[in-house]
Amino acid sequence: MTHYFHIGKDGSFEGSGDFHTSPEELQTMVSNLTRPAIDIVIHGGLVSEEDGMDSARHFINSYQPTNNELMFVIWETGPLETLKQNLGTVLGRSALKFSLKVVRKLFTKKFKPGFKSVSSDYEKVLSDDKINQNLIEALTEQRLEKASVQIEISQDIDDLIFSDPVLMKELEQEQLLYDSQTHRKGLIKVLLLGMIKDVVVQSIIRFASGTHHQIIPTLIEELVQALYVDEFGKGLWNAMKHKSSNMFEADVLQERTGVALLRHLDTLYRGQSEDEKIEINLIGHSAGSIVICDLLDHMAGHYPNLKLNNITFIAPAVAAERAVVSLVKNQTAFNKFRMFTMSDELEKKDDCKAIYPASLLYLISGVLENRDDTPIAGMMRFYDNDKFIDQEGVAEWKAFILQDSHLALSVNTDASDGFKTNSRSHGGFGHEKETVKSIQYFNRPQ
Repeated sequence: MTHYFHIGKDGSFEGSGDFHTSPEELQTMVSNLTRPAIDIVIHGGLVSEEDGMDSARHFINSYQPTNNELMFVIWETGPLETLKQNLGTVLGRSALKFSLKVVRKLFTKKFKPGFKSVSSDYEKVLSDDKINQNLIEALTEQRLEKASVQIEISQDIDDLIFSDPVLMKELEQEQLLYDSQTHRKGLIKVLLLGMIKDVVVQSIIRFASGTHHQIIPTLIEELVQALYVDEFGKGLWNAMKHKSSNMFEADVLQERTGVALLRHLDTLYRGQSEDEKIEINLIGHSAGSIVICDLLDHMAGHYPNLKLNNITFIAPAVAAERAVVSLVKNQTAFNKFRMFTMSDELEKKDDCKAIYPASLLYLISGVLENRDDTPIAGMMRFYDNDKFIDQEGVAEWKAFILQDSHLALSVNTDASDGFKTNSRSHGGFGHEKETVKSIQYFNRPQ
């Protein structure tokens, strides 16, 4: 049987869309759950109610008939399209397209011969790791500091723009050299030049310090931050995380949805004998992993005797530091764990509908979280080697996921049952057929 648990406004039972779950309906839903198991699926964040329901339908289409019951937690958290549209608006402006071209040309010119030619398509991902390595080596050898970079790059940009006929022609075509009132030629606005220079400096420093992503994603991240568009994105992301935590907020006048769910599950669990207890499995895709972390935190403080069976993360968007605190240090709350995620190579090839030329996890790490290159639980970039081992949460999370049976890395269709996965995109991971089949095998009743 399939159930839908709709989360209301701010994590409450208050209706906020076309669908609504009342406290009474939730109680009936949980009390009628039967053995052997319930799989509770939590979709990713920054989605509308409609998209959340679509995610559930896609999962069901990949889900084989089983004795396990299904419950989908539908939590509306604001559409990702809003963020994509804002990024698209920024990157679609002539001045910013021009900025990216200047930066690319400057990098190409300044770091030859190690730095190869760059595509004129700013959305194209440069996946050649040797390019990145050569750039880092060049910066390290020059021992550049921020102040010296600012001075040197500032002059380089001026020289590049006004000596490049192609750039000058584009400037004239886009009327970036014209005064809007007099229509007479003039210099590029100081603000634009300052922004371009700051973007280049910050990008170079990130490359030198090892906190860069691929070249074009890093440039876009710095452009977004220079224009404070990242504050809009952070606002959406933080509001989403706030709704998740609100679901499990205790000591409020009206019981929150997450609190009520755990209370009913605990009542059901305590009312069953040991050999009749229902197995409770949690499945979280992307930001759904954040909800699971909030759930585990509330369980630890209020329901220490409630025991979950399996926890599955699919391309988790939760920060590694948070995953360590809520999950790794709370392993008595569940029996087994498995994470399905993409290799870093595939993560770099994925994209957010051509707005940002890498996966959503890269965008979260570079723009939506509070610091550049925040280690994210589902990004193998941070766990493939020991380069980031000193960052918060990385060592502990790496040790945890590299334990036997904890990690299923896509693409791998030749793996043993329970580990097969064939996803090549972040968005499709939550319902990819091989992955869902593996999760079902993992959650098969014991």
